[in-house]
Amino acid sequence: TMEKHNIKPITPTEGDAYDAHIHEAMLTQPHPDYDDNTISALIQTGYCLKERLLRPARVIVVKNIKQE
Repeated sequence: TMEKHNIKPITPTEGDAYDAHIHEAMLTQPHPDYDDNTISALIQTGYCLKERLLRPARVIVVKNIKQE
């Protein structure tokens, strides 16, 4: 049904770059393998209709704490 109406899911994968236009950051957490502002997990799939955003994908974003 969703394909019939041209509604496409937004499903970023782990390690993708965070984009505030299509993603909503729900949490930040440190991650040893990824740089800042990358996605570490998907919480909820987002959707777009053609080029219009219906709901952003809710994600967890990496924010590493720098220790001196």
